[in-house]
Amino acid sequence: MNKHPFSHQAGPTSKNAFLKKDVIQQLWKGEISVNNRTLAGLGWMRIPSDDYCGSEKASSLGGLWYHTGGAVGASSVLLIRPSSSKSPNQEPPAGVCVVMLCNLQDTSLLNLAKEVEEIFRD
Repeated sequence: MNKHPFSHQAGPTSKNAFLKKDVIQQLWKGEISVNNRTLAGLGWMRIPSDDYCGSEKASSLGGLWYHTGGAVGASSVLLIRPSSSKSPNQEPPAGVCVVMLCNLQDTSLLNLAKEVEEIFRD
C-alpha cells in the first residue's frame, strides 16, 4: 500500500470533504524525476520509501515529502513523513512534520529538517 499524507475535513467518502481522496493522491504523486532518488510533484518533492541514502547513520531518509522556499532575507522548508505504521485505517493521520523558517537568505534547511525528523520518527 502506498501510504501518503492525507488531509481532509471529513471521511474519505464524505460529500463534505474539503478535498476528495483522488485530489489528494494527485497532489502527492511524484510526476517528474529530478535525480535518481527524488520525484517532483505539484509543488512537492518526494523521496520514495525505498530510498536508503542519506546522512551517516540514518536508517532511511526516504518516504517523505518536502517543499523548500526562499525570499529576500529568508529561507524555509516544510517536511512531512507519514507514520511507518501499517494500519490502513489510522485516524487521524500520524507521522512527523517539520517546519522551519530562517532569517537567512540562500541557505538550505532541508538536511537540518531531515535530521530533526529523524529524532522524532516513530
